[in-house]
Amino acid sequence: YCEENTYKLIEKLYAEYDIDEGDEEKTKVYAVFVSNPLKRTLVWMQRLSADDLEKPVVWDYHVFAMTTSSHPEKKLIIDYDSVLPYPCSSTEYILKVFRPQLALRPEFIQLFRVIPGREYLSRFSSDRSHMATSGLPEPSWPHICGSEAKSAMELPSLWTMSNDEIGVSSDHTHAVGTIFDVRSLLQFAREHSNA
Repeated sequence: YCEENTYKLIEKLYAEYDIDEGDEEKTKVYAVFVSNPLKRTLVWMQRLSADDLEKPVVWDYHVFAMTTSSHPEKKLIIDYDSVLPYPCSSTEYILKVFRPQLALRPEFIQLFRVIPGREYLSRFSSDRSHMATSGLPEPSWPHICGSEAKSAMELPSLWTMSNDEIGVSSDHTHAVGTIFDVRSLLQFAREHSNA
């Protein structure tokens, strides 16, 4: 339920911290989905691989929160499933978790959907049907359905991405957020200070 944990974290960040997409000086928060067209993406430094952190986990998709700011110490990633510091510097996290220096086979290349926090809160929904056979207990809160969600299960539209969408923002499509490859995500995390 990483997508719901991230949703609840973003809610908490907006409620308790000085976050505002409209002010260039303030921290901004995003939900970040990682997946690819085959839903087989490599992710290192995950709790599931704690016995050998050099072995990646193959996720169908994964979700974490990212903050950007004009202040370097506020460029962070918060991932409940990572063994890295919590929160972790964005650059350190991307380099250790997604390994952009490696030449991955095409079926494992990571794509990232970066969604501004308030847009994520309003557009996300999940009926949890994708986890029905996981054996994991459901979160304690009710199913999430954002105020602008088009259905009770918008999750597949968020994890679905293709190479053709890289760099195309939701301003030009009906999709949510912007798609990045790992190198452009790293550049976004290092340089981005205004949404």
